[in-house]
Amino acid sequence: MKEFYGAELRRRREDAGFSQSGLGELLFCSGSYIGQMEVATRSPQLDMSEQIDTILKTTGSSGGSARPSSRRPRPSSPRILRPLPSWSSGL
Repeated sequence: MKEFYGAELRRRREDAGFSQSGLGELLFCSGSYIGQMEVATRSPQLDMSEQIDTILKTTGSSGGSARPSSRRPRPSSPRILRPLPSWSSGL
C-alpha cells in the first residue's frame, strides 16, 4: 500500500511540474522527506496527505483510498471487558 502511495505521489508531483524540494517547500518539509515518501520508507500523516491533495489538486486520489494509515481499524463490535479477579480488590 505504501509503495502504491509513493508511486502515485511521484507521478502526480511530476505531472504538476514540482521537484521534490519544490513540493517540500510548500509543505514545510524537505525534498528528501518527499523522496522518502515516494520510495515508501516514510508514510505521511493524515494532515500531510490532505495538504498534498490540495497542492496537487488530486481530491484524495494521491492520498484518499491509497492513504497509508498508522491507526489500526476499529473493531466492528465493542470489546467485552471481563470483571477483575477478586484478589485485585486490595490493590
